[in-house]
Amino acid sequence: MDLNQKDVPIVGALEFYRKARYFSFHMPGHKNGEGIDRRLASITGREFYKIDLTELPGLDDLHAPQECIKKAQELAAAAFGAGKTFFSVNGTSCGIQAAIMACCKEGDAIVLPRNAHRSALAGLILSGARPVWVPAELERNFGIPLHPAPRKFLELLDTGKHIKAVFCINPTYHGFSAELSPIIENAHRLGVPVIIDEAHGPHFHFHNMLPASAMDLGADIAIQSTHKMLTALNQGSMLHVGRESLIKPEAVFEQLTILQTTSPSYLILASLDTARMQMAVNGEKLLEKTIDMALNLKQKIETIGGIRCAPTDDPCKLLISVKELGATGFAVAEYLRENFNVQVELADLFNILLLITFGNTKEDCQRVVDGLNSLAGSSMDKRQAAPKRAAALFKVSTLPECELTPREAWFSVKRAVPVEEARGCISAEIVAPYPPGIPLLCPGEKINDEIINQIKEIRAMEIGVQGSRDPKLLHIQVVDSLRRITAL
Repeated sequence: MDLNQKDVPIVGALEFYRKARYFSFHMPGHKNGEGIDRRLASITGREFYKIDLTELPGLDDLHAPQECIKKAQELAAAAFGAGKTFFSVNGTSCGIQAAIMACCKEGDAIVLPRNAHRSALAGLILSGARPVWVPAELERNFGIPLHPAPRKFLELLDTGKHIKAVFCINPTYHGFSAELSPIIENAHRLGVPVIIDEAHGPHFHFHNMLPASAMDLGADIAIQSTHKMLTALNQGSMLHVGRESLIKPEAVFEQLTILQTTSPSYLILASLDTARMQMAVNGEKLLEKTIDMALNLKQKIETIGGIRCAPTDDPCKLLISVKELGATGFAVAEYLRENFNVQVELADLFNILLLITFGNTKEDCQRVVDGLNSLAGSSMDKRQAAPKRAAALFKVSTLPECELTPREAWFSVKRAVPVEEARGCISAEIVAPYPPGIPLLCPGEKINDEIINQIKEIRAMEIGVQGSRDPKLLHIQVVDSLRRITAL
C-alpha cells in the first residue's frame, strides 16, 4: 500500500461521507447534530457532529481494520519508527493495560518503577502479574519523582526471578528522561520485553533537540498520549510495537479488542490521523518553533527573583519552582488563573508545570512572564506557605512487604479499618499522596508502623490522596478474606 504521509485516510473517508448527505437511521442518536441541545450547540456549532459517526460502510472498523483505519495506522507506524501501530480512543491508560496483559499472565513477574502511573497497577490487576518494584528516586530540590537509575533495573533482571517483562517511564510527567538503552539491551539479552510508558513523549522522534524515542532505542512496546504534546483530541493515544519486538503485534491487538470501546469516536480517530500527518510532514519545523518559544520563555522566567526552572530533558516542559517565594505551587497557579487567565498543567507544593506546544503563541508566553513578575512583586497575602513538615512526603521508605498479588487483593472480600488499627493488615487499595504521587501502599502489601505514621502526617497536612476510598484517610480498605463470590 502506498504510504504518502500527506494523506489523512480517516479524515478523507469522513469528508466523503459528510458530502454524501445520508439520512441517518443509525447511531449516534444526535443525528448529525440536529438533536444536540442548543446550549451545547452554541459552544460547538452543529457542523462538528456531522462527522461524529459510527462504523458504517467506507468508515472501517477499529476492531477489524481493513480500510481507512488500517492505512492510517500503517502511516503512523512509518512516521513514528514502529513496526506496527494501533490507535487507542481510550487513552494511554488502555494501551498500558493492553501491553502488560500481552506480556504477562497470572503469576508472572514484571519489573516496574514505584512511581508508575495508576494504569500500570490496573494492568497488574487485570493480568494477575506479580510486581517487582523498583524504589522511586526523588529530585530533592524540586520535590519530584525521577525514573530510577538503570542499575536498579539491571540488578533485578540478574536475580533469576523469571522476569517476564520490564516496564519503564520515559519521560516523567515533569519532563525528565530515562536512560533506557542499558535497560533495553540487558533485558533483550535475557529475552525479556520492555514496555515504555511514553505518554509525555509523542514528539520525541521528530526533533534532535529532544530525547530519543522508545522506538528509536529499540523498545518492544511504547504507548504515547498523542493528545498531550501533539494535537489529537483528549483520549487519543497510540500504541507502537517495535520493528523487532519480542512481543507479537497480534498479542497486543487481542488485548486491545477486549479493553477498547466497541463504539469508538471517529472524531478522536480523525484527530490521531491529522496529528500524525502534522508530525510526519512538518514535525521538525513545528517543534523548532516550539522549542525556541519554550527556551525563550524559560530565559525570561529565570530573570525573576525567587523563581527558578528545573533542568528538564524535554525543553517543552517548564517546571518552575516557587519555593523561594514562600508560596506553594497551588497558590501561584490560583494567582495566575485569577489575575492573568493563565491555566497551568500542574501545581504541587513547590512548583508549577507548563506544557509548551506549537499551539501556543508568544503572546501566551508573555502572559506567564507578566503574571510571575506581578506575583514576585506582590504582597504575601496572595500566597500560602508550604507546610513546614512537607519533607514527610518525600521520605524514601523501605517498600512494604508484598503478601498477595494486586489482583488477589483487589478482588478479595474487603473491610474498612481505622488507619491506627491497620498494623499487620494487607491493603486492598492504593494509597498515594499527591504530591509526589508515589504510592505508600499498593493492593496486596502489608501495612506497618512506618506507613501508619506517614499516613498520619499526610492527613495532618491535608494533602490530597489518590486511590483511597476514604479521601480523608481515616479508614483504609484491607483484605478480609480471599473467598470468592459464587453464582447462586
